[in-house]
Amino acid sequence: MEPNTRSSAITIDASAAAVWTVLADEFVDIAAWSPGVKSSGPNPATPQGVNGSRYGGRVADIEGLGHTDVRITAYDFDTLTLSYTVEAENIPPSSRNSRTPGPLPPMDQTPPHSKPW
Repeated sequence: MEPNTRSSAITIDASAAAVWTVLADEFVDIAAWSPGVKSSGPNPATPQGVNGSRYGGRVADIEGLGHTDVRITAYDFDTLTLSYTVEAENIPPSSRNSRTPGPLPPMDQTPPHSKPW
């Protein structure tokens, strides 16, 4: 059986560095910008970052999914790639292992965890 995959694309009017800051460096703050996410914060079960990531995961309360446990499984600043697993009360099986479609377009080598704008 082949895995169930899904993809989508959007254009974001921002630099790769700005997008990386939101998706990776501010990984736990998804409630600040994603509609339907009621709350989010660091995952207490994953207090250590992965391969240089600031966080090891996040927990969030998401409309339709309920409480989620998200854990970073791979982080690579050089290729701007972030992978993670998701466990939730009401999650579809196709969404259990996710990753950025990366790499993001090239950017200047702004150090991680800095805001380039």
